[in-house]
Amino acid sequence: MPALMRRGNEWLARNPDWEAATCESGDFRASRRVPAKEITCRRSGEGSTAHVRCLRLWVRQRTRPDRVPQQLSHLNFVPDVVDRKKFGTPKFLPLGDMVQKMNEMLRTNPLPGRIITIETQETMAGVDPDRTYWTESAEATKLFVFVIRIFFQTGFSGRGTWEPQEIGLADFRPVCERPGGAFSGNVFCPLRRSSHPRYESFSSLAGRMSAWCLGQSDIRIANVQSIKYKLKHGETDTRRTWYTEHGYAATFYVRILRVAHVRAWEVHLPPVAVTCRTFSPVQLERVNDVEPNGKTSILGGKKPQVPSRQWRLPFVFYPSSFVSSAGGLGRGSVDEDEDEDVSRTRDRVAVWMWMTGANFISAQTSAVRLDDGSRKKGISCRKD
Repeated sequence: MPALMRRGNEWLARNPDWEAATCESGDFRASRRVPAKEITCRRSGEGSTAHVRCLRLWVRQRTRPDRVPQQLSHLNFVPDVVDRKKFGTPKFLPLGDMVQKMNEMLRTNPLPGRIITIETQETMAGVDPDRTYWTESAEATKLFVFVIRIFFQTGFSGRGTWEPQEIGLADFRPVCERPGGAFSGNVFCPLRRSSHPRYESFSSLAGRMSAWCLGQSDIRIANVQSIKYKLKHGETDTRRTWYTEHGYAATFYVRILRVAHVRAWEVHLPPVAVTCRTFSPVQLERVNDVEPNGKTSILGGKKPQVPSRQWRLPFVFYPSSFVSSAGGLGRGSVDEDEDEDVSRTRDRVAVWMWMTGANFISAQTSAVRLDDGSRKKGISCRKD
């Protein structure tokens, strides 16, 4: 990650009339190259999958291009182990205690800059959060932790020193609208799709988040992020900073919204009306499954089973009272012609923001499964 930050700063230095409005750490599944511009990906239920973590800057034109080029840095906070068991899964510091510890560190050693993004990053336990390449086995049991990463703009304040910054997190969990019958949320639960619970739509969840933001003042929103959380025994505990994914059975998740903010002590900030806009990639061509001989494969009138296919959807959160332009930064190449690449989706985001006069607070590229209906219906429960 430090190498990616250095390359990002080099780009900003070469383009002083642009600045990063928000930063994003993106995970991509890759073999011999990094598909940073592809909008689709496939995840196999067998074997190992290689992951590459990239840095994505959502950039916009600066109001004062004569200023020195923007430069960025980052800081990671990993939850501490509070109970290391001889057998079984260790326990980690709860989220509230973790944020409190972070604020104590930020008061003692203020960041040399202004926070622009606070991100929750899922990482395998024991893996360096700055590592950009690792592999995961589909059959193995894996332990994950949630790392909090802070991106900040470096520089000096007018006083020559920076004041301590206090951060906060607010989580919004989807409401269960229909129980799943025998569904228990356990990892081994091979039930029919009809027996799964149904949760409120993503738009409804975003509406509750927006209402909360309207009731807040003197905070600066540093990110609005959708995060998948494990559903265990029918409950979602967002205070947990770790979870286990069992390779031998399905794991059920719900998608929550997390608002990260920075407390403004000296300047009064009015409440902000935050709205969400989801941009789905346009399917350009549907490619049928074919055998090596070039013929369509049909087994008993059904197509052969293929790994689950996902779309990466950019979520854009913006206050409706500001006007600005938007852009993006990415690298990579495209092999498939099934769907538009991320640069075309990004261009549609920029055109929409220009036409509506919106300025984004944060943007996120989120992987959503295609075969469970969650892209259109907003179902928040899924299994992997």
